[in-house]
Formats: sequence, C-alpha cells, structure tokens
Amino acid sequence: MSGPVAPLPDDLRMIAALATEIRRKRPAEGAIGFHLPHLPASAPETLLVGAEEIRFALCPSPLAVRAELAEIPNGGALILVTDRTDRELGADVIARLAQRRLHRIEPWAALRERLGVQSIDPRLRHFAWLPEVLLPLSAEGGFRPATQVLEAEEVWQVLLDRVGLLTARPDLRDLLVWTTEPANLAAFSALPPDAQGAHAARLGEGNGGAGAAIVHLALSGAGSDAVAIGLIAEALFSAAGGGGGGGGGDIPLDAESARAVGRLETTLLRGVALDPAAGRAWGQAASELLRTRLAEADGQASAWAESVAEQAERLLAKAGIEPFGARGNWLPAGFTARLARFGAVLLDQLRTPLPERLGAVAAAAEAVRSHGFASLRPADVSGVREMHRLARALATPADAPSGSFEAAVGAYVQAGAFVDRSRAALVDAPLSTPLAPAREALLSAVSSAREGENRRFAEQLAGWFEAEGGTTAEPSGHLPATIPIEQVMSQVAAPLAELKPLLVLVLDGLSFPIFLELADDLAARGWQERTPEGSAGRLAGIALLPSVTEVCRTSLFGGERQVGNASGEKAAFSAHPALLRAGSLAYPPVLFHKGDFGTAGTALAPDVRKAIEDEARRVVGLVVNAVDDQLPKGGQLVPRWSIERIRHLSEILAVAAAVGRAILITADHGHVLERESELQRHEGGGARHRPSGPAGDGEIAVRGPRVLAEGGALVVAWSERLRYSMVQSGYHGGASPQEVVVPLSVWVADDEPLAGWHSAPPPAPIWWNDEPAAILGKAVAAPPSAKGGTTARAKSRGPAEERQSSLFARSADPSATASAGSPTGDWLAALFASPVYAEQLARTGRLGLAEATVAGALEALAERGGSLTLAALARRLEVSEARVHLLVAALQRRLNVEGFAVLAVDPASETVKLDRALLAAQFLGENPAAEEKR
Repeated sequence: MSGPVAPLPDDLRMIAALATEIRRKRPAEGAIGFHLPHLPASAPETLLVGAEEIRFALCPSPLAVRAELAEIPNGGALILVTDRTDRELGADVIARLAQRRLHRIEPWAALRERLGVQSIDPRLRHFAWLPEVLLPLSAEGGFRPATQVLEAEEVWQVLLDRVGLLTARPDLRDLLVWTTEPANLAAFSALPPDAQGAHAARLGEGNGGAGAAIVHLALSGAGSDAVAIGLIAEALFSAAGGGGGGGGGDIPLDAESARAVGRLETTLLRGVALDPAAGRAWGQAASELLRTRLAEADGQASAWAESVAEQAERLLAKAGIEPFGARGNWLPAGFTARLARFGAVLLDQLRTPLPERLGAVAAAAEAVRSHGFASLRPADVSGVREMHRLARALATPADAPSGSFEAAVGAYVQAGAFVDRSRAALVDAPLSTPLAPAREALLSAVSSAREGENRRFAEQLAGWFEAEGGTTAEPSGHLPATIPIEQVMSQVAAPLAELKPLLVLVLDGLSFPIFLELADDLAARGWQERTPEGSAGRLAGIALLPSVTEVCRTSLFGGERQVGNASGEKAAFSAHPALLRAGSLAYPPVLFHKGDFGTAGTALAPDVRKAIEDEARRVVGLVVNAVDDQLPKGGQLVPRWSIERIRHLSEILAVAAAVGRAILITADHGHVLERESELQRHEGGGARHRPSGPAGDGEIAVRGPRVLAEGGALVVAWSERLRYSMVQSGYHGGASPQEVVVPLSVWVADDEPLAGWHSAPPPAPIWWNDEPAAILGKAVAAPPSAKGGTTARAKSRGPAEERQSSLFARSADPSATASAGSPTGDWLAALFASPVYAEQLARTGRLGLAEATVAGALEALAERGGSLTLAALARRLEVSEARVHLLVAALQRRLNVEGFAVLAVDPASETVKLDRALLAAQFLGENPAAEEKR
C-alpha cells in the first residue's frame, strides 16, 4: 500500500480526526462510514488514523460500498466515504458500519464529539474555519480542553501558539518579538485566508493603531520590518507627547515631522495611518525590546540589535527621511549626532571657558551615555566620560599654592594623577570622528596646564632635595604623607609587618595613574585599601634622582641612598635592620625578582609560593617588571592595565589572600609617556637626565644629598616634551611628578583591624565624579547628624578633605539623614520594619551590607529622583568606584524580590535606578499610584 498524501484536504483531515476518536472508543469495529455531499476527485489509498494506517475508499454507489465491505479481511479495518444516503445503501449495509450509521461531517458537532465537550463558546461560532484547524490538533493529542466548555481564550492560546506567540493576548512588545522570527511569520502567512484574517484581528486587539500597523505589515509580507520601523517611530514621534515619555497623545507634530510621518505611512506602512500616541507606543515597545536584548550581554543579541538599527537606517533612506535618524535614541545616526553635539559644546567651553557652560557639557555627555546604543560603542562612551572629567578638572578652581614640596606632592596624588589617568585613556582611544577635534583641543589644553604644574613641582623639588629632603615619622606617631623612597621599608613596611605578615609588591616603573587602574581592579576583587589614620589620602614615596632603577630600587630595598643592581638587592633586603626586627633571624625577609616567578604560561614557581604561604616569614618582597618592560617599546600604544594583564599577579594575590598577608604596593620610580617629545642630544646621562650644567627650557638643575650623581648635581627634564634618547613608549629619570612620585598603598583581603590604619577609601578629586554645580561650590551645606552637629568622621578629616567637603557638602553618615521625623526616614524605617524585608534578609543573608549602607544608598537615590551614576553613588557611600559595583549587586539581591527590578543598573550610562513605586508595592504593600502621589 502507498502512504497517505500530504497535506490532506480539509474534509479528509476531519474524517481522520473523527475516525481516530471512533477507533479509540471501538477498536473492534471493522468499517467506519462517512457521508460527504460531494466526493473528492481523488483520495489516498490509506489514511493515518491515530497511529494506524487504515485502508481508505471512495464509494460513489451502493454497489461500490458493498464491494469494499466484502473485501475487509478478518480483523481488518476500512474507512469508506460515500455520497449516498442511508436509505440508498440499505439497512443491511448500515448495520455493518461502526455505530450502525454513516457519520456526517458537521464540523462543530464533530469538534464537540472529538473534544468531549458539551458546549462551545459562542464567540467562536462565527469562525467557520476553526473546526478544520482544531480537529487535526486534537487527533494528534496536542489539544484537550480543561473543562466541558470550549473557551475562546483557551482556543486562542492554542491557535497563537501555532504561529509562535506564547500568550493569548499579546501586547505590542509581544508582537515585535514575534516578528523577529521568520518561522513565526511564515506560519502566519500559511494560514487560510479566513483564518489569517481572524488571527490578524486578534493580534491587533487592544494594541491600538500601532498593533494594527504591525499586523498589517505581517499581512503584507513585511512583518520583519516591524522592529526597525518602531525605532523610526521613536525618532519621529519623540517630540510629541513630552519627548516620547508617554501621554499627551493630542500634542500635534511640527510640520516637518508631520511630513516625515506621511512619508512613513505611504512608503513603509502601506497606507496605514499612525497617530502620535500610536507612534510613541510603537517606539517605546521597540526601544524596550532592544534594551532587554542588550541587557543580556550576549554577542548574538548585540549583533541582532546592530542589524535592526542598520535596517532602520535603510528604511529611512527608502522613505526619503534620513535626517530624522539623528533624532533617534536607537539609531546609529542619533548616536553620531550626540557625539558631534558633545564635541561642539566641549570646544565652545575650551575656547571661552565659562562656568555656566559646564552644565551644557554635562547634558551633552549624559545624552551620549543615555543613547540606546551606548553599550555597543564602549570606546566612544568611555572617551566622552574621560573628556568630561578633564573638562571639569580644567574648570575646577585651584587651591592657592602653599609653595611647599609636600603640598605639591599631595596635589599630584589627590588630583594630578587622576588627570594623567584620563589623559592616557584618551590618547590612543579609538574614538569616532566627531570627537576628534574636541579630543585634540582638550589634550592640548590639559598638556599646557600640566607643563605649568610640572615646572612648579620641579622648582619645589629642587629646593627640597637641596635641603636634605628626608624625614622620619612625626612625634605623634603619624606617618608623613611624603616619604623618601629609601625610608619606605623602615617607615611603612616594617611597622606593617609587626601587625600582619606582609607582601611588598614593587612594580618597577609604576606610575600613579597606572596604580589607580590597578587599585580599581583590586577593589573589584574584594581587596580593601587601608590608609593611615590622620591622613587625608594615600601616602606617596619620593624617588631619588636620577629616577632610574639602579638608583631608586636599590635604595628602596637597602634602606639607604646607593647605586646598585638586582644582584645586590636580595642581600640588602634580607639584611634590612627594620625588617629583621619585624621578623626573625630564622625567617629573614626574602626578595624575588621576575625571573624567579616562572615562565609565561606556567604556575607560580614553588619556592615563591612557599615563601608567601609561610606565615613565619613576616616579609616577602616581589619585583614585578611589567610596567618598566613596556617603556622601551616604541610606538604610541598606551596599554590598559589590570591584574590579569600582569603575569602571575593574579595567582600571587590569591596565595597572599589565602594566608592573610597584607600587601604594600609601591614602586622605585614612575615614568612619563611619549607625547610628541623633542629630542635633545647630550653626552652622558639617560633618557631624562644629563650631567650638571646650565639648564635650558624644560629642564632644571638639581643638587643635594638625594641626587646620586657625580658631585651630587644633575640637570633633569621636568617637561613631558623633552627627551635625551631614542623614541620609546615612555621615559624616566627626570623630575616630573609622574616620574618622582610613587604610590605607597596598603591592601588587605579581610576585615581584621590594622592598628593605625583605617578602611576609608582615599578620596578622588571632586571633578572625577560629581556634577558641575558641586565643582563650582554651589552645593548646600551638609545636614547635621542624628545627634546634632557634625559627624565623628567629619571631625577627623584633614585639611585637604575639609576643602573637598566644602565643595561637595554631604552627610558622612549614610544613616544620619534617615533619622526619624524626616520624609526619607519614614519610608526607610517602614522598609526595614517590613516582613518582606525581613524575609529577604533571612533568604539572602547580610551580603556584607550594613543597614546604614542600605539606607545611605536608597537615600542618595531618592534625593536624585531615583537615578544616580555609579561614580556619584560611590562617592556618597565613601567607597571606591570599583567596590560600588559589588555593593549594588548585593543591594539588588536584597531588594529585587522575585526578580522584580526595584533596583536596576543601566550598563550603558553606568547609572543606578531605584523604582520607588515598585519598592513600596513589594515591601510595604502600597499601591504604586498612591506611592507616586506620596
């Protein structure tokens, strides 16, 4: 026998479905008869009935019926179809048929019998095509009603599922998701005309003009354009109804936009009209779909979003309305326009610096960050962030110089190093063309300012060096903020080793800007930076001159001013008197150079690991040459630095953390980067120093006991634009703060106290994170604490921290402004007292979150209307910018009940967003609308 023909005609599908039900109830029946008023011209020899293949016969006469019945073998089965009536066939023939009758194909009755229901929802009765669709589904076991009534909603769920929709009442976003799959549109197009029309009406139901337009696109075979057209609608209708923010559907479009909408309707929508409310709704749904997909951080999703945006721009061109792409929040042209706007505003500020223009620069930067495609353009977004920072730095009023070398070092540590970090990030960043002129002008302005600062620094350094330039701990026991490199082991390392086993990590050539990058990475890994009590910021080491390895590193390890090499450093370190006193003669300090660590691609050498793991050995030193090794390489490449980038460092940190070692990160000297420098040839000396003599432009003559050269005198370069050797990536040996000032930074991997050291992170400069108003000193004074007056931490601030507080006043205690009686305190107190919050606390654990931290974060967000950048939140909570990511992740686990986004992070704009209405609904049981009024 041959197999069944596919696809079967509608009548035969219903016959197969009914026959399946009859065979299920009466499997012993041999012949099943069906009556059709009109027989098909042809039919298959067999019909698949359930899992059985049964002989099938068309019988145009009573004689044909009798002949087919006579041929049924013992135990065999037959399905026969005839156009004859029961009377014409005769009672004896009818008696031989299943259920002793001819079954008539009355679709609704057949459906009712097949599904075993007593009634059918009247709303389904006008769909004449429905039984033909449902009968085969029920025969295949794919559909069985839940009750004795065939409900319309249940049926639509099944029908829409067949074309790829998972809900019986899709909204606009569901429709757009549906159009992204070609298989869904193909299944929709394959529906019979009547069924397709009914499906279209259902899909558009409740979705207004936008839903009707999307369905019309699907009907016309252009459904795959729906998301792209939604992005175009977002651009066209953003000006009406409050900037695309919803509401205001009666606000008319301007004449130019109205003409563009007309082109959209005639060219892309096949004549369907789209009013502003529908256009905004379509645009919002398309935007939300892209935002959700991009939040998945999936490369495939990003590629899809890119392709949709490109498709939208092609459709804009097709409609002849390309200029409107610049308005779009999700179109490449819109992102490019925002970059151009930022560049133009920044150039205006650089040409004619005015305080009030900083607000325009900030708004233009925020517009770039908030563009939907910002996450797909990380280089440009990062570039705008750094350019905005530098613009704020240039506009920040400088403190009157005190004339002291220590003040100049503090200014570099607390601000200048941050400037250099941003400069390095900008120099070779692959930015889009619209940013190029502003970057060039900005870097030029910053470099000019840096030249003046470097000159003043060098003058103060020369005086300090000539006057001995060495100091010891203050009588109070507090460490001075500026420590000569040769005193680091005795003044910092040895006292630390008495408190805790210590790892001294010396990164040869490490500049402060690179250290700032590594510090962020360390904080993100859970390490905590500690700073000396009584200090306003980080400690700084001061290199000797010339600021080269054989002078500075040897003096660092030996504890006295000397010139040497690596071979003598190990012995000098192991014999350092202060370090020996902190440990023991049995376990003296031990030093390893990079060659001791092991080769690339291998694990840390066993003897290095063993030394770090041995807690009896109080001090272990490691020399890492990753930075210094990079400098001789030619070219303009400025690498981004991280823990992973430095060979073996991640493993070293893990071993140190496991045994509870504190880490002192420092360097022997820093370096300046190549910035189109000028070559001056001299006999003797190095890349940035030469024998004593008259100093020229960009140079200074330095003498004194801290100058380790013949006669105790040198001429050194302070200008970044000067070098005495072949071109390299960077240079050292000179007198700029980049070369002379090195970090002295202490880190721990646990919360154990270190006597004399506290965990408050060193402050970043005010312009690094904050708003222009704060830079201009317009912030209001800090509110008092709950007990009145200033907080304890505010009282202990040093002078530099006090100056920053006056620029950006705030409460140092996050819980202080959540005191009883204040509006903020009321809702926070209610939150902490709610049973749901208690359940979350029990379910997720403490997560390292003190109640004051939660209160401080929520208060800060509430004060800014529910939105705050990660950087600003970090400053408010007094944590590092890297550590705030961990805190926000913990807050999300605490607050996002059952996955609802009470607290969300927009990765493109690096913004934390608090949904107060949702928080009230989830934790306090309040109606969101009521919360909004509140």
